Amino acid sequence: MSQLNFQQRKDSAKSAVVTFLEMFSPPRGLDEKQLATRIIQISDSFARRMPTDGSYAEKVQAVLTRIMDTHQSNTWPPQAAFVMAMPNREQSQFSAAETYNPKSEAAMIEGRMELGQPVPETAIWGNMASQLPHRHLDTYRNASVKGWLDTYGHKSADAMYSKYGAAVLPYFPSKAASE
Repeated sequence: MSQLNFQQRKDSAKSAVVTFLEMFSPPRGLDEKQLATRIIQISDSFARRMPTDGSYAEKVQAVLTRIMDTHQSNTWPPQAAFVMAMPNREQSQFSAAETYNPKSEAAMIEGRMELGQPVPETAIWGNMASQLPHRHLDTYRNASVKGWLDTYGHKSADAMYSKYGAAVLPYFPSKAASE
């Protein structure tokens, strides 16, 4: 099937939006012309913002279903509700798998450690920790544990264990003995 042009996408969305809005009461204070303009603006949003790959009609219907599941009024949802329920075109064009390189992130974290700069706790306790230099890792982990102890006191070991798993046990000898 060939891709729809802008006007075809707008017309398709308009038809679906009109059917969808029949379930709701129109906003008060708007005449027929203003209501029609609102439908055209919403349809235009669909045509401008929705990804064009795959089945356009199915994607429009998925947006309408999301709105139906979350809308908390008997009146028409505002245009912004439709736009917020649409898939983010930028995210769908650029996936994390294509742009994200965990090795470059580990190198960046290692560089920050070399300079004594702060790093995310998820880096020192998570999967990336195995890629970081051990000469710095213990220093950062000890500082992390101290921060948790200062904040959570005797509940730190349990809190850290539930968040980061068994990697924290060597830093809490009494917790390690009970596991």
